[in-house]
Amino acid sequence: MNVYYHYRDLNWTRENHQTFVYPTEVIHQDEIGKPTKFDEQTLNIAANYSLNEPDKYLFNVTFRNNYNNTPNSFTDRISTLYSSNDSLPASISDHSTWRNSTPSLDIYFQRNLKNNQLLIFDAVGTYMDSKSTRLFQQMQADADPYIIYSCITGNKYSLITEGIYEKRWKIGTLTAGLRHAQSYTENNYSGSATSKVGLAVAESNAYVEYKFHYKKFNYNFGTGVKRTFYSQDGSSMEKYIFRPSLGILYNINKFLYVRYNGYVDARPPSLSDMNNVTQNIDAYQIQKGNPNLQTAWFANNNFNARFDIGLVGIDFYGQYYYVHKPIMEQITLADSMFVHININQRAYHHIWAQATLKLRTWKDHIVLSVTPAFHRYILVGSEYLHTYNYWNWHATLLVSYKNWFFQGEGYTRRNDFLGETQTIGEQMINFAAGYNTRKWSLGIFLANPFTNTYSQGSVNYSALAPYSSNLYTHNFGQLIGFNATMNLNFGRKYNTANKRLDNTDTDSGIMTGTKK
Repeated sequence: MNVYYHYRDLNWTRENHQTFVYPTEVIHQDEIGKPTKFDEQTLNIAANYSLNEPDKYLFNVTFRNNYNNTPNSFTDRISTLYSSNDSLPASISDHSTWRNSTPSLDIYFQRNLKNNQLLIFDAVGTYMDSKSTRLFQQMQADADPYIIYSCITGNKYSLITEGIYEKRWKIGTLTAGLRHAQSYTENNYSGSATSKVGLAVAESNAYVEYKFHYKKFNYNFGTGVKRTFYSQDGSSMEKYIFRPSLGILYNINKFLYVRYNGYVDARPPSLSDMNNVTQNIDAYQIQKGNPNLQTAWFANNNFNARFDIGLVGIDFYGQYYYVHKPIMEQITLADSMFVHININQRAYHHIWAQATLKLRTWKDHIVLSVTPAFHRYILVGSEYLHTYNYWNWHATLLVSYKNWFFQGEGYTRRNDFLGETQTIGEQMINFAAGYNTRKWSLGIFLANPFTNTYSQGSVNYSALAPYSSNLYTHNFGQLIGFNATMNLNFGRKYNTANKRLDNTDTDSGIMTGTKK
């Protein structure tokens, strides 16, 4: 039995700046935020039973229930709104809740056969019960209040099955598998907008892969086909994606190797994007689902090399990630409202290169690691083209002697760019120290000891409704914490085996309509 509980309660302050571009006028809005409560709880329980005989079979049954409750959402805000087209300010209150419970049953069987053969079967049944509410209020003197209320209840049923056959020889391994996922989602929207959405989704995948080594080379070749199928309100959509893969590892000598991995796969739309629901974001904006979204295919290419000798180690990593007809946002103007919708745009490119330098001194008791990284994004939409370049850094220092350790870590912001929105990540400096033994450990850590402010943000570059958002709190600065572990290991001991598959379903399919 495993039990995990997480609780967080703090205050965020959110500030938004947005522009609305109409054919005849431009409206600028500034929201000055006030501290707003953010509260979330997670309780995950897993009961596990395993029966195995080493080198023969493994039978495993796991029952899980993941419960999430967010009475005060991350997107909540209380603010004062100043608008260029109105001399009077308005007060904004945006409050959302989220709750879901996800029980699932996972049945896994692994059988070792003669002549180095292996069979694996896995079946996971999941039920998801979800509820989301949102209350948006805009109050202004001498004006009627503008109120949006929505309540979405959802039920989802899914079954994931997978079977794998594996055959090993002295120089290689052949793996073949079949995977099928079937789900039905029913979401009921009530409040300012009412709708009932029923969505059936099926995803099937057949694949085969062969790995082998020859002299200083390791190879893996794979191929497969993925089928996606969606059905909603009497209409359906089907698509097939060819999934080749290739991997090559070359050990030049005992100090240096280079490796390439590349594969093609499918990226299906999220269930919340595919519904036919329209929800108000505020008095100027609405959000729409898009039942016509299609599965996109992507190609991921990775290259890395490692040089390691004596006191010095150098790791290089490079990635080129391309998505064909990616699902990204589009903002249009219709009936004086700015419509946010996700569509299949033209292309998504992400180039990522980084190098890690490691210095080891005093018999590996002191290890310093420094990693500079470069990112370039190219987003090609039907009506926009955005490019974005930036550098970020990550450094760690680990000092260990006998059972004692000290660690320092710092990193700059890791940003992302999708569609027309740039997400600005966090930057942190952390220190930790402690004492470890095989049976227990004690530690202390400091988070951001040199500042009392933690922040995130986002910027949207739409031609019609651009905005910037800054989110900050004083609860994550100069933070001190403690941790303790104890290993209570007693009684008879048995040889155990590990599962090779871990299938789960976490997509509720609910579109909340909150402002990002």
